[in-house]
Amino acid sequence: MIDAHKMSRGDVPMTDNHEDMSMEYTSGNTKVRIVDPGEVPKEKVDRILKEAHQIGWSIWCDLSPEKQKELNEKYAKRAD
Repeated sequence: MIDAHKMSRGDVPMTDNHEDMSMEYTSGNTKVRIVDPGEVPKEKVDRILKEAHQIGWSIWCDLSPEKQKELNEKYAKRAD
């Protein structure tokens, strides 16, 4: 028998007996468990948001100027 695949953020081991599981979804043979990580320090949240912004900006900068213009025009219409 194959053990279920387990994944965590890396800082907290995920176990089957996790007390604060918030939600569980099943689709076919896949089970997804959403676990509340508890209190997260503001510094960590800020660091994660900064990293996400940097990743997004890096992706944007990798686009051609034509693609950037196309996306700007597409989403500017939605903002109106």
